[in-house]
Amino acid sequence: MYDSYAVRSLSIASKKLGDTHAAVDVVQQLFIDIWQRRNDINTQTSIKSYMISALYFKVFMYFRRQGVQQRHVDKYKLYVEPYSDDELFKVKLDKEQFESLQEAIEE
Repeated sequence: MYDSYAVRSLSIASKKLGDTHAAVDVVQQLFIDIWQRRNDINTQTSIKSYMISALYFKVFMYFRRQGVQQRHVDKYKLYVEPYSDDELFKVKLDKEQFESLQEAIEE
């Protein structure tokens, strides 16, 4: 199954996502999920149709996760925006703190 559909799936995912690295991750996750659910999958259509539908679902979920993550990052950026000099408190993050926060959001 992998040999038959991996290249085609990667091509479709790359076109939809516009990012080859993300496409590789999505396709890899697709095959992991199929392998984990291999005993429960009952396709009423062809394997090709099933694979394409499952891939489109994975791409959709990728965009959905990205949107949620970006909203959190945007809200946080508003929170840590430097305040004017006459305000009592200033919130500043160094690069390491920001990267740590970004990793936590992604997890």
